[in-house]
Amino acid sequence: MASWAEGAAAGDAAFAYLAETGLRLNLVNADREVMRLDAAAEASLLSGAAAEPALAAMEALSGALVSALGLPPSLLIPLGAGSAESFLSLSLRKFSLSYDADFLAISVGRQIVNFGKGLLFSLVDIFSPPSLSGVETGRNGTDSLRLSLPLGDLAMADAVARPGRAAEDGDYGLRAAASLGILDIALAGAYRGGLGEWLAGAEAQTGFAIGDLSLTLYGEAALSIPAGGPGEDGRWRATAGLSIVPLQELVIRGEYYFNGKSPEYGYASSGAQDHLMAYPLPHYAFLMASWAPSDFWSIALTCLQGFSETDADPPGLAAFRWTY
Repeated sequence: MASWAEGAAAGDAAFAYLAETGLRLNLVNADREVMRLDAAAEASLLSGAAAEPALAAMEALSGALVSALGLPPSLLIPLGAGSAESFLSLSLRKFSLSYDADFLAISVGRQIVNFGKGLLFSLVDIFSPPSLSGVETGRNGTDSLRLSLPLGDLAMADAVARPGRAAEDGDYGLRAAASLGILDIALAGAYRGGLGEWLAGAEAQTGFAIGDLSLTLYGEAALSIPAGGPGEDGRWRATAGLSIVPLQELVIRGEYYFNGKSPEYGYASSGAQDHLMAYPLPHYAFLMASWAPSDFWSIALTCLQGFSETDADPPGLAAFRWTY
């Protein structure tokens, strides 16, 4: 993968080479009508600029071990050598067990909750952050407990808990979803203990066809309110997206994200647990076009651009990805 990234400062543009080789193993039990075991592990070999953050973290870790344990520095230097060109990453994406009793489904373990409609900017999905790297684009798993209650053929309710070190530090959410003709809608409420805030959100999606062209429109809106008391200011955020499938193998997807403003928060998100903290500017546009003519290879072009009234040179990113 090669990318062009332009930083916030003038003249900070640079061309970087990033390579990633990934292998994923998925495991699902054969008879899963009542009990389902779902596991996915992934190994990724990062090279070039993609490996630099991991190598820097490894170097810092080795230095901390040398200092804490009183070991000779030469013993751990190979673990974090800055001259290394690649880094091997191992991750457990999913490992969950589900029980479906028709009137109630229970899932526990590392799972993809997959609330919300947005691919990159999802305000409602506080449990499973997006992943644009790895073997495929999607969501990352999170350690949680999920209860799903069917409400007829076209509606359902979910309750999700992701415990923290203490019960009050965890994240807890409720969501109700229904299909009304060609419109899918959902309402959600959550308490985010790690951030100390309440969240109320809504999402909607509709799809239709024009000739051979398939279009999907979706949107999300969320209000975050600090848990400190009624005198605290809330903060609105919104996402709107469009997915176009002009051909069976080609998908074009675009999103707009408004990172709401309030005296309490400004534009930035309020804590590290929020994956949207990486996007502090008031406006963002995201575009991705992917083409997969066969089961063996695909190409994708990704563009991300921030916008700000006060930043004369907002950051942007363009990346080309070829996967075999």
